[in-house]
Amino acid sequence: MKVLIHDLSTEEWDKVKDQYSDYKVISDNGKIKSCVGCFGCWVKEPGRCVIKDSYENMPETLARSDEVLIISRYTWGGFSSFVKNVLDRSIGYVLPFIHTKDDESYHGKRYEEPLNINVIFYGENITEKDKKDSQRYVKAVCANLHANLNKIEYQEGKSLIAEPSTETDSDGIVLLNCSYRGEKSNSNEFLNKVIELGGKPMEKYNLVSYEHKMDELISILKRAKTIVFAMPLYVDGVPSRVVKLMEELYKVDKGSHKNIYAMANMGFYECKQIVNLLTIVNNWATACGYKYCGGLAIGAGEMTGMMINKIPTGKGPVKDIGKSLKLFSGAVVKAQSVGDLYSDANIISRSLFNRIANSRWKKQVKNNGLEANDIYRKF
Repeated sequence: MKVLIHDLSTEEWDKVKDQYSDYKVISDNGKIKSCVGCFGCWVKEPGRCVIKDSYENMPETLARSDEVLIISRYTWGGFSSFVKNVLDRSIGYVLPFIHTKDDESYHGKRYEEPLNINVIFYGENITEKDKKDSQRYVKAVCANLHANLNKIEYQEGKSLIAEPSTETDSDGIVLLNCSYRGEKSNSNEFLNKVIELGGKPMEKYNLVSYEHKMDELISILKRAKTIVFAMPLYVDGVPSRVVKLMEELYKVDKGSHKNIYAMANMGFYECKQIVNLLTIVNNWATACGYKYCGGLAIGAGEMTGMMINKIPTGKGPVKDIGKSLKLFSGAVVKAQSVGDLYSDANIISRSLFNRIANSRWKKQVKNNGLEANDIYRKF
C-alpha cells in the first residue's frame, strides 16, 4: 500500500489528484485533534492512538505501507501544522523504550518491515538555508521512526499570506505553556522557575486553556513585547498545535518587533535533538519580523521537571540546568539575546537513566489492565 499525507487545499488537490489515484490519501477533513502527550498509544492501546477522530490508526497505516509520500508547505524548516499533527499522532508506530546508538537516543522498533518516506516541500522563495534546515529535520524524524528517507524535493507554490500588524502598543512579558498537560507539565515547572529567577512581573498562560478560544490567545500575544514559548519536543520538532498558532500569528502580526524566546524539554537524556525545534522557532520569528533572542534546550525533561523547583538553583543533580535557567531568565527580563543554550541532565549516567525510564512502561501497561507484552502489539 502506498500512502500520501498532504495539506493541499481542495482546489490544489483537484489539480494533481489523478497522479495519486493508487495512494491511500490522508488529508485534512477538519476533524483531526492534536496529540496531547498522554502516551496512551504506548500504555493504553499500544500501537494505536486513543483519540478517536478517524486518525487513530496512523501507526497501523504507516506499518502497512510500502511507501509514504508527504506533501507539505515548507513551514520555517519543518512541516505544516496539519502534516506535523498527523506525524505527532503516529508516534505509536515506535515503542516507548529508549535505545542509544551513535551517542543519540531513539525509540525502539515496533515493526521490523522498513518504512520508506519521500517528501515534497512547496512554497515561495525556498532558499538553500531553508533546504538545509528542512533536510536536517526530516532526517531526524526518519531516524526516530527507523525509516528510510528516499528523497526530498522542493517545488514553487503558494505560501501563507501575512499581513503587517496593526498593533503598535506592545508591552509586557508573556510566558506561554504549550504543553497539553497544562499546569501538571514539565514545561510549566520550567516556566515557574523563569518567573522565580526573573524577579519581574510576567503573565503566564496555558495553550490548552485556549483550545477553543484561539482568537483570544492571539490578541494576548499580539499585545506582548516579549513571548517565551515553553514546550515538549514532539517527533523531533514543534508540537503541531504550536505550529498552528505560529501560522496564525504570522498571518496577523507580521512586523511588530517582538522579542521571542523558546524553551523546550525532551524525554531523552541528551538535549541536542532539540536543535530542529529551536531552528523552526528562530526561522518563524525572523519571517514575522520579530527578534529571536534565544532558546533553552533541556534534556531528561520528565526527571528534571520534577526536581527543578525543589532544589536550589546551581546545586545538586540539576545544577547545570539551573545555571542555564538563570542565564535564560536574566535575558528574558532584560530583553537581551542569549543564544541557544543546551543543558543535558547531570542527574545520573545516561545508561542508568535509560534503564529507569524504560522500566516504567510495562508497569503502566499492566496498571491499565493489559498484559506486559501487549506493549509490543502489532497490527
